[in-house]
Amino acid sequence: MQKKAISGIVTTMLIVLVSVAAVLIVWGVVKNMIQGTSDSITTGCIGMDLSITKCNITSSQVTVERGTGGGNMTNLIIKVTHTSGDSDTVRCAAMDILQTKTFNTSACIGSPKALADGDVVNVAAFIQTESGSESTCDLALRSDFACVGTVPVTPAP
Repeated sequence: MQKKAISGIVTTMLIVLVSVAAVLIVWGVVKNMIQGTSDSITTGCIGMDLSITKCNITSSQVTVERGTGGGNMTNLIIKVTHTSGDSDTVRCAAMDILQTKTFNTSACIGSPKALADGDVVNVAAFIQTESGSESTCDLALRSDFACVGTVPVTPAP
């Protein structure tokens, strides 16, 4: 009769050990998923205010104005959608709050085509998150602007 009693205790302990192991494995997976998601969630994009004020197709320059708010910008992204339908994305230097800056798209990192009449331009910001990694502020990609000669840009239709 003692064998049956010991057998029951061993079975119970094995079930407890397997349950604890399963919980630890699931927690490891969930923890990694939560940490990966938290790096992409940041308050730095809230209030990020970028606007294009001028687009010069002759010199391939885009003038961008940064308003108040937003986080620690590490780079500016300029996306140009050409009239042919293809697009170029270039990575330019960061901007300070309340700064207006003119970027020559050919001097930024990337291999852009020259700006042409009718190209549509928009901007976004790369910011540094609280964890130290970089994240794109898609909130800044609110409006498309059409480049027409050297005049200030107008919202695309």
